[in-house]
Amino acid sequence: MAITKVESYKERLLSRKGFSDFNLPSSDDRDGATTQFRCFRSVSEWFAKFCNNLQIIVVQFYQMGRSDPRKVAFAFKMGLSLGLVSLVIFFKEPLKDINQYAIWAILTVVLVFEFSVGATLSKGLNRALGTFSAGGLALGIAEVSIMAGQFEEIVIVLSIFIAGYLTI
Repeated sequence: MAITKVESYKERLLSRKGFSDFNLPSSDDRDGATTQFRCFRSVSEWFAKFCNNLQIIVVQFYQMGRSDPRKVAFAFKMGLSLGLVSLVIFFKEPLKDINQYAIWAILTVVLVFEFSVGATLSKGLNRALGTFSAGGLALGIAEVSIMAGQFEEIVIVLSIFIAGYLTI
């Protein structure tokens, strides 16, 4: 009786689910696939899900292009301009000084580029005007702080808060 009890414990520890005595897959395994190839099934399921999602995205892009063709043209113009400006990064030898600040050219394209040429020029002009006026204001505050003498730090701190309040 003790031998059968030990054998039953061994049987519980050794799972034979899905296999017969000859280590062949049993007929109750799902979809007829062996348990050895389940990783391939999950990869194929992932690939099928990826393809379905890709198809949905392509259909959405197509519908967007059909509804407003200007968006597609803008996307191509933006991609072309970013690509051309990004080429500056790769010219290390002939443009050493320019290459150092190439990221600013890329950011300028991203911030200024608009649907139409007029909107782009208007936005660029506004940004240039804002940059020059901020530079002039900074020079003015620097002169006032130098004239203030020992209250120089107080003038600088107050000007920072006044400039923040004015931009709101």
